[in-house]
Amino acid sequence: LGNVVKKNENFSAKMGRKRRKNKAANEYWCYYCLREFKDEDALVIHQQSRHYKCPHCSKRSYNAPGLLKHCTQVHKLELREVPNAIKGRTDPQVEIFGMAGIPFDILEERKFVSVRIVLTHLN
Repeated sequence: LGNVVKKNENFSAKMGRKRRKNKAANEYWCYYCLREFKDEDALVIHQQSRHYKCPHCSKRSYNAPGLLKHCTQVHKLELREVPNAIKGRTDPQVEIFGMAGIPFDILEERKFVSVRIVLTHLN
């Protein structure tokens, strides 16, 4: 019975899902739909599959101007708005890749809202 492993009394198995650390707002979020992400790679994948995917074929672009160019050249159609974007953020001329290219005023507004959320949780 030399292969018997003794159970360590200090060992406690943690099973199940790991919980996220309690954060007021994630650092990475989608300009088009406000969804939050744990890292920028996940955000870029989301943008390519949700907002930069051609509505006429399966082509995915890296940004909205690239999708606009694709639709114009391949399908001879004009892309008037970014797919699945919230109202006011549908302009395909705005070049956004991950967090790069987001207008400064929107970034500042988002930071202000995050600070306000944190302050309300402290009181």
